[in-house]
Amino acid sequence: MNVERIESVLHELTTNRESRKSFREDAAAYFNARGISESERDAICSGDVSSLFRAGVSPLLIMGLWVDTLRRPLNGYVRALDQGASKTEARHG
Repeated sequence: MNVERIESVLHELTTNRESRKSFREDAAAYFNARGISESERDAICSGDVSSLFRAGVSPLLIMGLWVDTLRRPLNGYVRALDQGASKTEARHG
């Protein structure tokens, strides 16, 4: 995953209403225009907090994706982040 590119897209989605609108209308076109790969797109669209977190994406940007763009409740993000952090700690001791 290209963390810089993903973080740029997540920042745009959380701070720009027109970007969120474009994303919701045609996610594939939105991501293609920004050079996002299929695996990156899948992680973003599914809200795969663990994968994004383990890749090094900012937890605050992932939270913005989760709450603002995907419109999911904050408590679900916190649980998913805890699970991702636990997996990372288990691998790195």
